[in-house]
Amino acid sequence: MKKMRFCVVCKKYTLERIHCERNSLSAHPAPFKPEDVYGDFRRVMKGFNITKNDRYAI
Repeated sequence: MKKMRFCVVCKKYTLERIHCERNSLSAHPAPFKPEDVYGDFRRVMKGFNITKNDRYAI
C-alpha cells in the first residue's frame, strides 16, 4: 500500500516516490516518542528558547 507523499516542487500531494523529476517527501509526521532524547536540542535549533523551568509553564 502506498503512502501519501508531498512534492516540494509543485506543492501537491501524490502517491508517487518520484514526482516532477525529484524525490517527494513523506506527508506524515515523525512518530511521537515520550522518551525523546533530542527534543530540547531540536527546539533550540528551531529557535525556541525553552528552559527546563519553562517547559511545563502554562
